[in-house]
Amino acid sequence: MIKLVYVIVRKDGMSAADFRDYWLTRHGPLVAAQAEVLRLRRYVQSHPFDDAASEAMRSVRGMLPPVDGVTEVWWDSLEDFQAAYATPEGQAAGRVLAEDEAKFIDFSKSQIWDASTVAALDSIQMKYRQHDVAVVFTGLDERSRAFHARLSGNLNVG
Repeated sequence: MIKLVYVIVRKDGMSAADFRDYWLTRHGPLVAAQAEVLRLRRYVQSHPFDDAASEAMRSVRGMLPPVDGVTEVWWDSLEDFQAAYATPEGQAAGRVLAEDEAKFIDFSKSQIWDASTVAALDSIQMKYRQHDVAVVFTGLDERSRAFHARLSGNLNVG
């Protein structure tokens, strides 16, 4: 499973309400229209709400103000992700989405990261290790094995 997480900030000059409306009613359906070509398993939009309780929690902890949203995009495998963008149709769909995102997202203030399965695999190993049972994962390709070996134990899962 491949999961990309986008922490997004709206473009300067766009109100929070306009941003949320565009993201939900225009961009979301556009993603849905490209989902099959891009082999998407799942697309999630998380819209924050800003209220007194949230502000109090942020203030006590010295946290930054909320971002405008978080998106999760899932593929079944690295192969599906790569194959989707290897076709002319997938490349065109990716361009359509990127061009649309440029209308409402400030890329210079936004972030993206891969939050794939390393944490899930670590969690499984930790649970069994508590019972003195060793877990060995089989069937991973070389790239997945190397990725897991590099990050395993470094994500504080358990």
